[in-house]
Amino acid sequence: MNLERAHTLLDWAENQGNERGWGRLSAVAVLERARLYLDEGRIDQLAESLDRLERLAAAYSAPTNCAWSDILRYAALGRAYTASAEGRFDEAVSVLNALRRELEGVHNLHFALRVEARLATVRFRANQVAEALACLRGIVPRFAQAGIYHALLDEGSEVGPLLAALQKDAERSVSSPELMSYASKLMELWRSRHQSEPERTPTSTLAGSLSARESDILKLIAEGLSNKEIARTLVITPETVKSHVKHIFIKLNVEKRAQAVSRAQMLDLTGVRAS
Repeated sequence: MNLERAHTLLDWAENQGNERGWGRLSAVAVLERARLYLDEGRIDQLAESLDRLERLAAAYSAPTNCAWSDILRYAALGRAYTASAEGRFDEAVSVLNALRRELEGVHNLHFALRVEARLATVRFRANQVAEALACLRGIVPRFAQAGIYHALLDEGSEVGPLLAALQKDAERSVSSPELMSYASKLMELWRSRHQSEPERTPTSTLAGSLSARESDILKLIAEGLSNKEIARTLVITPETVKSHVKHIFIKLNVEKRAQAVSRAQMLDLTGVRAS
């Protein structure tokens, strides 16, 4: 979770790829940077990353399946990231479904499972809970058998509520002990990664600690608005918004916008839903 160091390493990797003509290295570095931007709620930077991915895809065209085909697939995943971040969930689902089918067709099953994990997250954000859980039920047994955790954890802070729903679903359906153990371990690992401290503040106390203005701003953050857009909506200055956001982070014990939304959802703060 050392994001500054992560961005530095990805910048170095992208530059190395550009200098040496290693298109796949450049593209995967940009894609991973886009994933971090998505989790941080940095929509403008996410759009810039997608633009670089599209340029790389155009530079390394692949009319038949080959190593360069991955660059086009990274660009497709980047488009899904951006569509999801901007609330265009139907578009994101369409892109991800097409990409999953393509990957299964060339037997790139690990990448296909990663896409399926993203698809589950997008469906959950779109309030398609049953469909999201169905996606997870299809991939979790394979992940559990292989002991794979990070393919789901790397979906970021927003996957937390979905994992919590999966854990409850496993308990209700009396799944196998192995799957229940896997779901519990996933939730434990997610909390350790995205919540520096376990939840200690009761929901009622936490909700009451947010001012009316902070609650309004948190709802707008959940809708994907930037500080400038929130300022225009509430007719206040961007500096005032920035100050309120800082106080929200302190009260929710988080460091990023996506974490604030995810934590508010998990605590069931009234009216705070992801867009």
